Amino acid sequence: NDKLALTVATQESERGKIARILHDDFGALLSMAQKNLQLIDQTDLTEPMQQTALHNASELIQQSIEEIRTISKDLTPFYLKKFGLAKGLERMGQQKTNALSEKFIFVSDLPEFSVLEEQTMTHFFYIASELMTNLIKHSHPKSVRMELNDANEGLQLLIEHDGIALTQQEFEVLQATSTGLGMQNISYRCAQIQARLSFERLANKGQIYLVIQNLTHATTI
Repeated sequence: NDKLALTVATQESERGKIARILHDDFGALLSMAQKNLQLIDQTDLTEPMQQTALHNASELIQQSIEEIRTISKDLTPFYLKKFGLAKGLERMGQQKTNALSEKFIFVSDLPEFSVLEEQTMTHFFYIASELMTNLIKHSHPKSVRMELNDANEGLQLLIEHDGIALTQQEFEVLQATSTGLGMQNISYRCAQIQARLSFERLANKGQIYLVIQNLTHATTI
């Protein structure tokens, strides 16, 4: 009975992990591809803009195919493992804002080949990915700026945008009441790496901070 219980628990854990990966990465890519395809039907869109949207959708679908292949081999995104956290976040941000926002800026003071312990890096990446997906879908920003900093023996990601912004109180209400997989993933992953999320609504912009303190597993490749 004990062995059976352990087997079932392990299977459920793996299923939950795969579900999170499929939602966070594969689902998000297809969602962005769908939004690009929806742009093509807009009557006020010029032909060059339609071609750009079609091209972006095609690239996102191709990326989805590559991600499915990667998932079958390893649950860590291939470009995250190959290029490190900074490059992985920059590429993810570019993909999700391409054609759906007018401007995307990424800056980082991390060394080019600096990476985190793999599990920490993966959780951090997927939290940021889910935040960006929600931002594009619900806040409709025209401009997004992402800044990754190595600060006080920790790591801080700032996502700054000009869309509809949440306050910290509004985010905490959503976190406590939402039954969606996306919000559950954010909460789960933050708990796994002891990360802190904070939201701020200013006069003309919104800011989202994702912070890990006392980070001790940084390595260099």
